[in-house]
Amino acid sequence: MRNKFLGTGEQGYHNLLLILLATGLVLVTEIVNSSIEALCDFVEERHNEKIKIIKDIAAAAVGISIVVWGVVCAVEVGEIWVYLKKQ
Repeated sequence: MRNKFLGTGEQGYHNLLLILLATGLVLVTEIVNSSIEALCDFVEERHNEKIKIIKDIAAAAVGISIVVWGVVCAVEVGEIWVYLKKQ
């Protein structure tokens, strides 16, 4: 595969770095989600609709980051598949 950024025939590590970056995004959003949930549980022990909405928004951020991770992995696997088909 050609390095997209340099335009050379050398193999670059940008594919792996992009997957690692997307995976890190998922992990960071999960950590932030867990801390938001723990903080909300600490502040309000009883059921509260506003706390539920806050937790749902934090969980949605995790869901969005997982979708982004899936798209990145699909694109990168597609590039690898095309490369292997040529050989």
